[in-house]
Amino acid sequence: MDKQGLELRMADRAQRRGIRNKKRVIAIAATVLGAALLVLCGIFVYRTVINPGIVFELPPKKATPMPTQAAGALPGQVEEEGPQLIADEDFMRGRVNILVLGMDSSAERRETEREDFRTDTMLLVTINFNTGKVDMITTPRDSYVKVTKATGELYKVNSAAYFGGGLCHSGFMNACDTISGVFGGIPVPYYIGVDMDGLKALIDAMGGVEYDVDVEFRGDSGQMYKKGLQHLNGTQVLDYLRLRKGYGTDVDRQARQRRMLVAIFKQLAQTGQIKNLPKIYQALSDMVYTNLTFEQICALVAFGASFNDWDNIGQYTLPGEYHTAYGVYYYLLDQKAKADLVKKVFGVEIGIDKKHDIHYVLSDPRNKNTGKEAEEQDGEDEPDETKPVKPDKSEAPDKSEAPDKSEAPDTTAAPKPPEDKGASEGDGAPADES
Repeated sequence: MDKQGLELRMADRAQRRGIRNKKRVIAIAATVLGAALLVLCGIFVYRTVINPGIVFELPPKKATPMPTQAAGALPGQVEEEGPQLIADEDFMRGRVNILVLGMDSSAERRETEREDFRTDTMLLVTINFNTGKVDMITTPRDSYVKVTKATGELYKVNSAAYFGGGLCHSGFMNACDTISGVFGGIPVPYYIGVDMDGLKALIDAMGGVEYDVDVEFRGDSGQMYKKGLQHLNGTQVLDYLRLRKGYGTDVDRQARQRRMLVAIFKQLAQTGQIKNLPKIYQALSDMVYTNLTFEQICALVAFGASFNDWDNIGQYTLPGEYHTAYGVYYYLLDQKAKADLVKKVFGVEIGIDKKHDIHYVLSDPRNKNTGKEAEEQDGEDEPDETKPVKPDKSEAPDKSEAPDKSEAPDTTAAPKPPEDKGASEGDGAPADES
């Protein structure tokens, strides 16, 4: 009996020892797991709150492409490359460039997508996490530029997504690549595409926005609006953003859009609602397109939550003027003034895209009637009076650089996208900073 009792006691002791060991293992595992979670949380906080710029990796450097011989060119004659970035891309450390694309799509456009897809807004937002400076630069939708993947030369910048595949990642990335080319090679690796329905839903989700309306107008909804500070819901904001004919040029419309975006995010930050943006994005994901990761979105939210310089955000439009060129109504960029703007915002120099410069295009013999056509167009549109950017006379290009017929763009070979019925109307427009 004593022997049996001893065995029972020994078994009980072993069982208790086993339980203690299990508890110790569980405690150690919990400690390790807790420490790992703390480390991960610390890394996440460091990457998204303390040093948000670190989550935006520098894009891989591209090898300089070899010049290619243009079709029909003489032996040894090469196609001229666009403006090149005259700087090491290290200037991008601690900075992120995001292309914001606005799409005012209709039911018809949703059905056809690629066939009739265009971006109405192309806004480059650049954030310098090192200095806390934010700048917004609009490329007007009618800008005459070199469009990536286009099968010709005579295209507007708003066709870039179309040539990349339409309403999809490749379409938006083609728009990013095109804008990067417009800015002389400044990397543009990220995009946010927002449908107007998505913007309306965002504004309604945040309970509307306080905004100082600058014009009296009747909106598409039929509502009349007066000047002054007022509370706008989603539908009312769309009425304001869609103003076009009779209220200035597309450049003026883009300026209104920038001011509205600043007002929206300023209110989100000041009311603390900006922390809910990741959840709002998930709820509106069908109307918002982006290649930003969840971590990057959180980093931008954290930056926005602590940002307090809303009134000093740089707001610009690429300088240029509206003209008829090669039979098409374009916004022709002043390439020298554009390079000066890039230098001001990014601190780097870019080359001059001579073939897409306003002076070069207007000096093309094929555009000898451009002035008359532009005047006729202006008279029909009756735009609000604006003052175009005029470069210094000392900077005017040498007339000897005027293109000969061999250099002029091919005006017949390239197929065109479907007619853009929403083409902008108006006169010249300034590069603005508000």
